[in-house]
Amino acid sequence: MTITILNTVTNTAGHCGNTFDATRTWRATDACGNTAQCSQTVTVEDHTPPTITCVPNKTVECTSAWSFDPPTASDTCGTVTITIVSTVTNLTDHCGNTFDATRTWRATDACGNTAECSQTVTAEDHTPPTITCVPNKTVECTSTWSFDPPTASDTCGNVTITILSTVTNLTGHCGNTFDATRTWRATDACGNTAECSQKVTVEDHTPPTITCVPNKTVECTSTWNFDPPTASDTCGTATVTIVGTVTNLTGHCGNTFDATRTWRATDACGNTADCSQKVTVVDTTPPTITCVPNKTVECTSAWSFDAPTASDTCGSATITILNTVTNTAGHCGNTFDATRTWRATDACGNTADCSQKVTVVDTTKPTITCVPDKIVECTSTWTFDAPTASDTCGNVAITILSTVTNRVGHCGNTFDATRTWRATDACGNFADCSQKVTLEDHTAPTITCAATPSMPRAPGAQPMPAATSPNAVKRSRCRTPPSRSSPASATRPSSAQTPGTLTHPRPSIPAALRPSPSSGP
Repeated sequence: MTITILNTVTNTAGHCGNTFDATRTWRATDACGNTAQCSQTVTVEDHTPPTITCVPNKTVECTSAWSFDPPTASDTCGTVTITIVSTVTNLTDHCGNTFDATRTWRATDACGNTAECSQTVTAEDHTPPTITCVPNKTVECTSTWSFDPPTASDTCGNVTITILSTVTNLTGHCGNTFDATRTWRATDACGNTAECSQKVTVEDHTPPTITCVPNKTVECTSTWNFDPPTASDTCGTATVTIVGTVTNLTGHCGNTFDATRTWRATDACGNTADCSQKVTVVDTTPPTITCVPNKTVECTSAWSFDAPTASDTCGSATITILNTVTNTAGHCGNTFDATRTWRATDACGNTADCSQKVTVVDTTKPTITCVPDKIVECTSTWTFDAPTASDTCGNVAITILSTVTNRVGHCGNTFDATRTWRATDACGNFADCSQKVTLEDHTAPTITCAATPSMPRAPGAQPMPAATSPNAVKRSRCRTPPSRSSPASATRPSSAQTPGTLTHPRPSIPAALRPSPSSGP
């Protein structure tokens, strides 16, 4: 037999990209020139996505001109087309007019396989705003005057102007004259800053002005300070000093209190003014109470709730048991769940609660004990012996699982029967046990021989043994086994079987032993 390649045909019709199918046909020729052919078609498919590579993410300045960088793509089985899937602009977590924009491209090969990549461009603002102050000026000490607010702008959003400082200088001035310089700070939405100042020269005959921050309330655990007041004078410098700080515990709970600080402002001419700030420290924070996690215990185990721990950041905390709730709904047998709730109370009456739930489950099998296997005589009346069962977490029910009778390996009508019981507790846990009863036949059969007839004996003939007399009858008290077409019940081991009877036919008397017709009696 000779096999030769007949042809190989490649087909690209109906295929995508560089995929195709190729069919090769072989011919088998035998020695007499008879031939047969067969073919195999191999289909080349493309399920591999193309490769697309985006340029890494980049950051640009808010005011600069920018564009996305196009990705590159290739495919191992043909050409690939790149399209823009989406461009998403995100303003969240950005300041001012900054943002980030993400463009996603998709590369699609000739067979429709796709791959995507993205580039994120983040526009940031690192350029300070522009702030312009009014030129310096000179005013009379008693006149009404003010600093002239500056103007500010930003190329990437809004700008906020704040006073950074006001500095008064007496050096080089006569009498009560002075100069004051105010510095402003312009801050854009992204935290970039720029500053400028204006200087005003004045004279002073008026007491200074001091302004305290309003009274405030703070939480006991917070870090706090008095807020320094601000002071100014229309005609000179002002010095702020602490006059006194008074702490009061009366009428407060735990470690709370109130403290009052008084400041004094004094100008260069000795004019003074006072102000105070009162800080009240309160405790509105509940204490912390931590319960031990919920737990599951076995029904028969000894258990107790685990005491929680508690603390308070502003004094001591007292733990009390709020309630203990026991639930038997949805539980089996003697199982249940119990939930204890504790409350922690601090010196200011703030409270916090926590609970622990203990679930008592029953995963322990009940105990079932069968009576040991036993052997009974074939003719005796017998029954299976009922097992005993108990459960550590409720009641238990005993049911008969099966009764199997086996005759294999037994003689006559003997057999063994095995009964299996199952003990099931209220939670569905169960245990099995079995008792096997074997019926044996150790009772000899009963045989009754008929009376031996008197017959003449030929000279030299031996008498017939009684045990082999053709008229002998044997009786057995273990009933003969039933035929295959009518098997005895495998589940009825009660009274003894009825004895069967074996009867041998009476044989003819040999001629030599028969009396002669002419002989006498």
